[in-house]
Amino acid sequence: RAQLAQEEVDAARSKAEREEVKAAEARKAKKRASRSSRDDAPRPNPKLEVLLVGARDLPKMDMLLGKCDGYVRITVGEQEEKSKTVIRSYNPVFGQRFVFEVPPLVDRVTMGVYDYDMIGSDEFIGSVEEPLLSASTQRNKLLKRDIFHETAKRKKGNGVLKFKLRWL
Repeated sequence: RAQLAQEEVDAARSKAEREEVKAAEARKAKKRASRSSRDDAPRPNPKLEVLLVGARDLPKMDMLLGKCDGYVRITVGEQEEKSKTVIRSYNPVFGQRFVFEVPPLVDRVTMGVYDYDMIGSDEFIGSVEEPLLSASTQRNKLLKRDIFHETAKRKKGNGVLKFKLRWL
C-alpha cells in the first residue's frame, strides 16, 4: 500500500511539473509573439526641423533694380518646401521653420537658393548640401555654409546660408 501511495504521489507530482513546464513555454511563446509584432509594426519616420535663419552677401542678380530677391527651396528626400521671398536684399532674413519626415536611406538636406524674377524664370544662385548627421552633432548650433554654384558669377562666391538643424 505504501508503495502504491508513493507511486500516486509521484504521478501527481510529475503531472503538475509537466503542466508547469507547458505554462512556462506558453508564456515565453506569448512574449515572443508580442515582441515580434512590435518589431514588425511600421515605425514612423524621424522628423527633422530646419530653421532657415537667413543669407549673407548674395550676388547682384537683377539688371534693372540691382538687388537680389532671394528665396530658398529646401529638399529632404522627395519632400520640398519653399521659403518666403525677401525682396531687394543682399542679406535676406527668413526666420522660418520647416519640419520634414525623413524617409529611410536619406542622408542629407539640400537647400537651393534662388533669385525671384517677375519676368522670365527664377535664377539659380547656388545650393548648400548638409549631411543629416549635423542635426545630431551640431544640434541647435547656427550653421553657416557657403552657397555653391559651379559657374559662380563672383570670385568671392555666392554668399552664405545660415540655418539650424535638429531632430524632433
